[in-house]
Amino acid sequence: MIAINKHIFTVIIFFFSLIIHSQVNNSVLANGNWFKFSVDTTGVFKIDKTLLQQIGLSTNNLNPKKIHIYGNGGNLLPEFNGDVRYDDLQENAIYIEGEDDNSFDANDFILFYAKGPHSWKVDINTNNVSHKQNVYSDKAYYFITVNDNNGKRIQSAPSVTGSTVTQLTSFNDYIFYEKETTNLFAAGRRWLGEEFSVENQQTFQIPFPNAILNEPLEIKVSAVAVSGLTSSMQVNVNSQELFNLNFGAISSGLTLASDRTNSKSITNSSTVIDVSLNYNNGGNPSARAYLDFIEVSGKKQLIAGGFQFSFRSFEAANTSGIVEYQIQNSQNIFQIWEVSDPTNVSNIANESSSSSSTIFSFKANGGDLKEYIVVHQNDFYIPEAVSNARVENQNLHALKDINYLLITSNEFVEQAQRIANYHIENSGLTAKVVILDEIYNEFSSGSKDITGIRDFIKHIYETNSTDDAKLKYVCFFGDASYDYKDRILANNNIVPVYLSDESYNLASSFVTDDFFGMLEDSEGTMSSSHSIDVATGRIPVSTQQQATDVVDKILRDYNLDSFGDWRNTVTLLADDIDANSDISIQPGVEIIADDIKVNKPVFNINKIYADAYVQQNSSGGERYPTVKAAITTAIETGTLVFDYFGHGGEDGFAQERFLDIPQVKGFDNENTLPLFITVTCEFSRFDNPTRTSAGEFVFWNTTGGAASMITTTRDVYISV
Repeated sequence: MIAINKHIFTVIIFFFSLIIHSQVNNSVLANGNWFKFSVDTTGVFKIDKTLLQQIGLSTNNLNPKKIHIYGNGGNLLPEFNGDVRYDDLQENAIYIEGEDDNSFDANDFILFYAKGPHSWKVDINTNNVSHKQNVYSDKAYYFITVNDNNGKRIQSAPSVTGSTVTQLTSFNDYIFYEKETTNLFAAGRRWLGEEFSVENQQTFQIPFPNAILNEPLEIKVSAVAVSGLTSSMQVNVNSQELFNLNFGAISSGLTLASDRTNSKSITNSSTVIDVSLNYNNGGNPSARAYLDFIEVSGKKQLIAGGFQFSFRSFEAANTSGIVEYQIQNSQNIFQIWEVSDPTNVSNIANESSSSSSTIFSFKANGGDLKEYIVVHQNDFYIPEAVSNARVENQNLHALKDINYLLITSNEFVEQAQRIANYHIENSGLTAKVVILDEIYNEFSSGSKDITGIRDFIKHIYETNSTDDAKLKYVCFFGDASYDYKDRILANNNIVPVYLSDESYNLASSFVTDDFFGMLEDSEGTMSSSHSIDVATGRIPVSTQQQATDVVDKILRDYNLDSFGDWRNTVTLLADDIDANSDISIQPGVEIIADDIKVNKPVFNINKIYADAYVQQNSSGGERYPTVKAAITTAIETGTLVFDYFGHGGEDGFAQERFLDIPQVKGFDNENTLPLFITVTCEFSRFDNPTRTSAGEFVFWNTTGGAASMITTTRDVYISV
């Protein structure tokens, strides 16, 4: 049995901000002394003298009235470009105990409301709720500074007068349980939790304090199974059989798992919800299933206990007129805040008519969903001091008129700058190297949300003063990983890449940097109808030595010493026909060859068509040794373009293995580096730190290979 502590959960709601999409020209981080800290949930946090000292902010002669806290919370940024979002860090209204004497004393402290990384989406028309796990980070970040101006403080909410149409003594609440420990196929964003194989039955205890008994309780469960036979998972709640998740059989092919989600309402009978999951493998002992998440939503009584809690009311949201909230045990209430706008928190006054009453009551206008939090005087979350808490002044918002961005980490700045310098001096481009952490600070409130990277690129794209100064190119200088949160050993997620939600179908799953180049307001969701506004590329290196070697190689390729008649040759490599689906491969390559002859007759075409060579049988299977030799000769003699169309994978080309990793690592063509193009499956997958692909070795080869590639990173297929 797994007991779940309340602090594991994020009990929050996602509200759409009313902030308009504005263009900020200077960041607040441009001036002053700044310090960063993290939070891992949503609620009221306390900062005391000890924490200030831990992050490096001296409390000597500190006037607390001059303290400011900035941050936008940790919820996922909207991917759709047209959705509203904050353009820079926002100041948050805070409460400081003991600031009136202008001295931060030992017993003084700061209270503020923080939005954690995970969120909820609520449809008040249907009363349906669904949580949104932050796929990039389990932390949100806030920034603190001290300057000559008084900081923003929590103000009293305006009172609401008039007759009430209803009194509210209960509220709607929701909670989720989700562990992210396993990515089944090292692809996509979907991470799963507990495995059901040897242990096919597991129970999860979910606290739901002050739940109203005999009221409906909605339970949603999502799970995934991998089995060649049909299987099922029985879901029981509080000893009541609720429903089954019925998984389909997985046959050989591109779909590798079956995922199912179901929900149902029951009559609640407890303040601790026992969710029991029993996996039936259908007679397949090698079958396994994984829990994705559990959601619980229902109604609770408005009773203040010994802990803080958030509340809201669907009834109020659907009511025209004034409603009155009544919270029991007012002696346990330090304050109640409205936090619908997290940056402009307001304090709610107790409007109870009797000083001896134990009811905290207040009025509010109905018609929309408002969020409140009961603040208990002894239950606060504590922020976490982060390493390198001091934030140096930065001002990416002031950048403009840049043609070429290179985005990288601190460790690769020197090598990225070499590329930038070359293009400044030789290509007539305005190039700028930008550190990833600075982008996060200004465009995603310190969180490693890749949409913040896209928003920064969009900002640069829209701030040019002339057409010639328009952003054209973006280079991501650093390796990436399918693991955004560093859960796997030896992870190398240096400059993250966009991963698809699809994680169980290798043809539908994808990894791409195109997301960062789709910058129109109507784009951002990776729709096939969207177009790329700036060219994006990546230098996938993970060590200083790799970075140096690859930049040496790229600059060598630009050198005049590498020029020669080999640059008039284009090599076209075609796989043989092993199945009916392959019949279009060679004709497709022929179309390319004919097009080059007609439109670029200056080029010599070197054709390597596997079916034109003799196939030999070996102990390892069918092979084409002469094709293998022809490939090496073409690369080392020199060819401007090397293009392959056919079957392949992370280990090389074709079923007959006429290009493999040892061969790639042995290429010796230091001064004849081609543009290497592949139309094959995952030859150059770069986002799996536990396995190096053949394409990566082509790029990393210090004595040859290629300095530029247009290549494939996932399974692909053709339609004829």
